[in-house]
Amino acid sequence: MVSDEQVQNGIEIFRQKTANTRNLKVTALRPLADRFAFYVEISTGGKISDITIAADFLADLPATEEYKIAVDEYVVALSKRIVNRSPSFFLTRRGGPNGRLVVARAVH
Repeated sequence: MVSDEQVQNGIEIFRQKTANTRNLKVTALRPLADRFAFYVEISTGGKISDITIAADFLADLPATEEYKIAVDEYVVALSKRIVNRSPSFFLTRRGGPNGRLVVARAVH
């Protein structure tokens, strides 16, 4: 079982890492009623992207270097994607011999 203090520490680290990346800002963060997780909105320049983060992940974030690296990588990728027409659409390279670019839609 994780404590509220552990989760709050993880939320603060997530907010700091987000704010340190290209003017991104956590504009909404609220607990979900049906599970121990949080709904998070991240925005910049009028564009908004939303995700759900498990409370266990947030509680473990302060002490888990791999989680910190994952957050850093995610917010850098999001900072590039969020300026697109729709932050939920982005280009990805499909694996395979031809390496074609395809448009993917983020699934929530």
